[in-house]
This record gives sequence, structure tokens and C-alpha cells, in this order.
Amino acid sequence: MNNLYTISKIALQNGWLDMTIQDLDKETVITASYLSDAIYDFTMAVVLLCEGSKERSFVWMNEPGEVQWTISRNNLEVSINGIYSLYNERTMTFDEEILYQGSVS
Repeated sequence: MNNLYTISKIALQNGWLDMTIQDLDKETVITASYLSDAIYDFTMAVVLLCEGSKERSFVWMNEPGEVQWTISRNNLEVSINGIYSLYNERTMTFDEEILYQGSVS
């Protein structure tokens, strides 16, 4: 269990957003299309958790797939999970890849 998240290097270029999320173990860059308000969605999830919500979920569009975010808290522990999901037309299922998974307390 770590004790710090850092969100940094939010860069907007040509309709795309790159965000770096870092804890003491790893650093991950996640890209989102600006088809939705990705910064707002992430920020509001954090604000609502600070105001007492236990879990918030939202989606970042990332052509051709999407990143499904879940941010949750349990007392002083905060967990962040980002899963990339892409629809596979051949199998008619969603292929998923964990982009970021971490907890801090």
C-alpha cells in the first residue's frame, strides 16, 4: 500500500488529452479523446469522494475503445482503476486491459 497519488502532465493536443497518474510504484500515461469532458469527469469524481461518496465511475472515450474508470474509498484507503475496453467484432465481446490499478492510504 502506498501513501500518495500524483496526477500530472495533463496535456491537450488536437482533441486528445494525455494524463499521467503516478504512485510510488509506477507511472502510467492514459489518453482520452476530448469527445467528452475527461478532465471534468475525473475531477468531479475526486471532489465527490472528498464530500463523502464511496465510489464514482465514469468513462473516457479513446478511439476506438474507452477507458472505464472506478475511483473508490474505504475510510482512508483510495483505489483507482482504469480499464481499457475495446469491442471485438469478430468475437462480439469486449477485450479489456488494465491500464492502471492502485490503492493508497
